[in-house]
Parts: sequence; structure tokens; C-alpha cells
Amino acid sequence: RSARESAHGAAAVARRQTLSWLFELYAVRYATNPRRRTVSNFLSNADVHDGPMPMDYFVWLAVSGEHAVLIDSGMDEATCRARGHTFLCDPVVAVGRLGVPSESIQHVIVTHMHWDHAGNLDKFPNAQFHIHPQDLGHACGPHMRHAALRRPYHVEHVCNAIRLLYREKVSFTGEKTEVVPGITTHHVGGHTPGMQVVSVHT
Repeated sequence: RSARESAHGAAAVARRQTLSWLFELYAVRYATNPRRRTVSNFLSNADVHDGPMPMDYFVWLAVSGEHAVLIDSGMDEATCRARGHTFLCDPVVAVGRLGVPSESIQHVIVTHMHWDHAGNLDKFPNAQFHIHPQDLGHACGPHMRHAALRRPYHVEHVCNAIRLLYREKVSFTGEKTEVVPGITTHHVGGHTPGMQVVSVHT
């Protein structure tokens, strides 16, 4: 092989390696609440500027040639309706309609353990779950004695996460963790102690 052919072959390999890091990223809207108001989204209930603040609810599916990664797992219909929101579709079913059935999901990243992000964990039998330890610790720690602090959580969702932990299906993330090549979690805190954001190479 000539030097030119060797260089061309090496470039092709490099391109394939780069492409294996590239993901198609889908936003799946599964619930909404057009009736929600500003005061519902903040701790204070005395804002004189209160007004409409509709909210939509999403899970995110990242797919490459090698990996299927779900970012947050949404909630079930009963929980959604009990909390006063409009349920549009089962996020597990919706992801399946994108060509990725639940048993094909390899990784589920839980950005935080609030009820609208951490439901359906038991619906992904072959997945590894990625949670920041501060978030799981907070969700089952002493702060849950206080109604205002436990309101954003659902006890069954937390119990499902603990069951997965005991089955060695939970991986704890750090300040920055590569889940698979091209997808990285970043611990930011704030919204919850273990809140993490996700970067996806698209």
C-alpha cells in the first residue's frame, strides 16, 4: 500500500470512530400542564407578579450505532393525573415507537429523583441506571421528614431505585462521568443536591 492509501485508510477508520460517538437525540414530550402558574414553580406563594407559566414534560432518547441511552424516564399516567397534569403518552411506549423497545435501552441516566424524572425505572430490564449519590441519598434521607421537601418525590420511585441498587443495576456518577463515549454527566446541584446535566455528542 502506498503512503497515500495508508493515510486514506487511517482517515476512514478515524471517521468511523468519530461517528460512533455521534448520537441522534430525540425529545419525547409525554405530559403537559397548560394551567400551571408561576407560583407553582417556586417556593414562595406570595409573588404579586403571579401569572401563567405552562410546563411540558420530556424524556430524551440518545441513539447511536452502538448505544441506546434514555435520559430520565418520566412518569406513569396515574401519578401524572393524580398531580393534576395532562398525560399525553406513555414515555416507554413513545420511545418504542422511535424503534427502541424498552428492553433495548442499555443505560438510563436519572438527572434527579423528582417524580416527573424518575418513574418507570422498573420498565427497562436490561439497563444500567446512572444516578448521582447525593440525589439518591437525599431522596431517602432525613430531609424527607418534611412535607415540603418530599413533595417533589414519589416514594415508589425511590423504592424502585433502591431495589435496582440492591440488584447492582445502579452506577453512581461523579462530578463528571462518561456513561458511554459521547455522553457525559455533569454534577451541578441546585435544583436537587445531586442534580446532573447531560452532554450528548450529536
